[in-house]
Amino acid sequence: MKPQSSMQVWRIPIAIGVLSLVGLCTALFGDGIWDLLSWALLAIPVWAGIWFALITPRDGLPHSRESNESGLINTSEQRGTER
Repeated sequence: MKPQSSMQVWRIPIAIGVLSLVGLCTALFGDGIWDLLSWALLAIPVWAGIWFALITPRDGLPHSRESNESGLINTSEQRGTER
């Protein structure tokens, strides 16, 4: 797997944070349609959490790793040395 740059790793969390901040500001300073906008923007982190909770495997391990019978993670260095 190719290593990712900092921008690739933090792009989505920063966007969610900025949208949440905008949602908080619109809820604080706006009224009427701004309330609807703030609800929509503040729902984004909730929906992202639900989405990633649903796509995470039941064992809690990332998709790119394998585990053996004991639940230990096999890295690429350990795969050839299993007994």
